[in-house]
Formats: sequence, structure tokens, C-alpha cells
Amino acid sequence: MRSVLRTAVLFSSLSTAAAGTAEAGPAMWGMAINESTRDCAGYWQGDEFTEYELPPGWTSHYPARDDAGQNIDCRSDAGATYGSRLVTPLGSCCFAQGQEEACCRQMGLKFVSSNIGTPSKRPVPDFRADAASSAGGGDSGCSCTSSGRATGAGLLLALVLAGVLVFRSRGRA
Repeated sequence: MRSVLRTAVLFSSLSTAAAGTAEAGPAMWGMAINESTRDCAGYWQGDEFTEYELPPGWTSHYPARDDAGQNIDCRSDAGATYGSRLVTPLGSCCFAQGQEEACCRQMGLKFVSSNIGTPSKRPVPDFRADAASSAGGGDSGCSCTSSGRATGAGLLLALVLAGVLVFRSRGRA
């Protein structure tokens, strides 16, 4: 029984520590299309410092992923990789960052920009200042709660694991 409790406490501690190390990072590059005008452009949503919004009437699309979360590659007849499969309601292409115009041409759409996004007017939280604030370094003004949710999820997972281990150990006694 002690080993079960030790395992649960260790797992809970590790889950809590891991949840505290998450940081925001850059979004994926993709494509944006305007179905009504048949216009096409590259699009990057931004990173932890800047968010880019699409103009009205535009939708974003990103490379397709397999079950393991990896981009699905486009391959030439010779087997060389030359981009990732990107599917939209108006067609599909082999997308590679920096080759947005070629992707638009493959779908038969009019290319208008390498990045159609415009900087958001909404403030983007400073995650680094938030981390300093939670460590006693001051008030960042950020009301981010994702690390609290992650910590709660880690604790819940640890309790479930402990319950399973206790149940299994009682069945053997």
C-alpha cells in the first residue's frame, strides 16, 4: 500500500511540475482562402507576442496530419518530398512555407499575398511576465488560467492512477 501511495505522490508531483513548464509558441504557417472571390494567400496566425487576424470572408487552412500528428507529405514520382498536403473546400495543394503562390496555383485560385493576416488590436498576454508574476516577480496583469487547468488535470490523473493501483493491489491480496 505504501508503494502505491508513493507512486501516486511521485506521479502527481511530476504532473504538476510538467504543467508549469508550458509556454506559448509560434502557430503553424498555412493558407487562407476567400471562397466568394476565389482569392488565396499565405497565413500565419502569430506567436506568443503577436496575433494576426484574417480579413472578413477569409478562412484558414493548414497541412493535413496523420494519426501521429505529423504533416502528410507530398511526394514526387521519384519519392522526393516537396511539401505537405493541404486540403480546402476549393481544392488541395502541396504546401511549403514560402511557396504560397505555387499552392494557390495548384488549386486554381488567385494569389494575393504571402501573409494576409493583419496584427490584432487585442492585447496578447505576456506569458513570460505571467510566469515571473506567479513566481513572485510582480503583477503582469495577465489572467491566464491554462497552467491551473493543466495542474488540476495532472492531479486528477494522479488520483485516478492511485485508485487503479489500489484496486489492483486489493484484488491480489
